[in-house]
Amino acid sequence: MAHITLRPTAAAKDTYDLVIHGDIGESFWSESVSAKQVADQMALLTTSVNTINVRINSFGGSVPDGLAIYNALRESKAKKVVYIDGVAASCGSLIAMAGDVIKAPATSMIMIHAPWSQTAGNAKDLRVAADVLDKWASAMAAAYVRKTGKSEDEIKSM
Repeated sequence: MAHITLRPTAAAKDTYDLVIHGDIGESFWSESVSAKQVADQMALLTTSVNTINVRINSFGGSVPDGLAIYNALRESKAKKVVYIDGVAASCGSLIAMAGDVIKAPATSMIMIHAPWSQTAGNAKDLRVAADVLDKWASAMAAAYVRKTGKSEDEIKSM
């Protein structure tokens, strides 16, 4: 069962809360949030929504889902205010980069790293997998570059 909700806030009719708590992408082991779930929820918003409060508590997960969620949020015309409720690690931190404002209290954590995967096969298979990881790393780095103004090399060294 995923833990994702998109609901109007009690304080303002033009503000919605998007709660993303759990793994990013399908998971057999814990609550998760898929890109499709977020896209479906975002499609319900009207143009009268001015602000989306994105609340994140996630250790990350699937890079393709994380990229799709990031892009769905970025495409929204509403102002995105991201709150790191606990942890925004891996793809959780990538999604946070979609925020116009990011609020991370001293008691929260943000973690970035190069994408990784598990693979098996012969040398050709492993080279293909490495190429995919390099492409994912560049796509992810673009989000961090956009948000921080640092170079891609600086981000990748982090």
